[in-house]
Amino acid sequence: MTTGEKNQEKKRLFLETTSQISRLSGIPEKEERVNKIIKKYVENHSESNQECKLITSTVVYAEFLNTAVMDILLVRDLVKEKFLDKNRFYLSLHEIDESLGGYHKIKGKRLQRIFAVTAMLNRKFGGFQSIETRRVIRFLDTRARDLAFKDFFEIRIGGQKIKIEEDSPCYLKEIGCLTKDPLQEGCGLKNNFECRHKIDVSYSIKNDHDDKCLVIGSPITKCREKPREYCDIEKFFNKSDVKKNLDLLKIVEKQGKISSKFRNKSNKNKKWLECFKKWDFTKNEFEFRGQNCWRYFFDMLILLQCPDDAAILSIDRDFEELGKAIGRPDILVTF
Repeated sequence: MTTGEKNQEKKRLFLETTSQISRLSGIPEKEERVNKIIKKYVENHSESNQECKLITSTVVYAEFLNTAVMDILLVRDLVKEKFLDKNRFYLSLHEIDESLGGYHKIKGKRLQRIFAVTAMLNRKFGGFQSIETRRVIRFLDTRARDLAFKDFFEIRIGGQKIKIEEDSPCYLKEIGCLTKDPLQEGCGLKNNFECRHKIDVSYSIKNDHDDKCLVIGSPITKCREKPREYCDIEKFFNKSDVKKNLDLLKIVEKQGKISSKFRNKSNKNKKWLECFKKWDFTKNEFEFRGQNCWRYFFDMLILLQCPDDAAILSIDRDFEELGKAIGRPDILVTF
């Protein structure tokens, strides 16, 4: 029996960020690959009279907000600043592309991902030589909100709607790192104070030409405001099943069995592996409490969150090596 077949025997499928982004990318090839695996999972379980449950976590959701959703909002901000604020009420798609390179908010890897957003604009408005600027902004607003509130949690394959399980593992919700509604209308801040923790659809915000429908703010976590007060990550690391797997990771690292390829793949991997030598993750006042807890330890946290009866759907091969380290060599389903 192959690893893929073994994984399909798992009761649950854990959707990691790369699978969520790929299935919602708007790129048919990517969406088809992910949906094909999900569909196969569902079919296999229905044949055996078992319910296939899809799960995810708030770590994944937070990362999704700060990548896929934020990418759309950044393009929206560019359109507002470069065109609407300068009384350019019509634009062409090539003007957006030309503005991206020098836009100070978009750098590094994000610039590569932004091409998916401009491709989406081309699919929507490709037949138009000139497009109303406000129409582009409204389209991007709507797409960002749909991704965050609906599409992330609902999957449609061949007319069938599959919801992600509501009680998915989500320790960030348990310890309060993520706002209850990270994207919603009205944040309760008045007197022109900046809304820093939610997207505020404020129809009182207008430019000189009385244009409305502007969205301000960005999706972030509570712990960006007060990182140390809101975070209580040690409780997660002290859960019995999590602590067991954390100890296994420490042993493998101490024995030098983590490959150089994994170690050198990113600064994130280096940082959290180095933490094993300096810190007891289960003690209070962990140095990386707060926003850094999920930014530095993202893959490790997802690994530790994935229940024994689930496999992780991801394009990231790192989970293969991490799975072996905790005695779960079949943890990864890739696409």
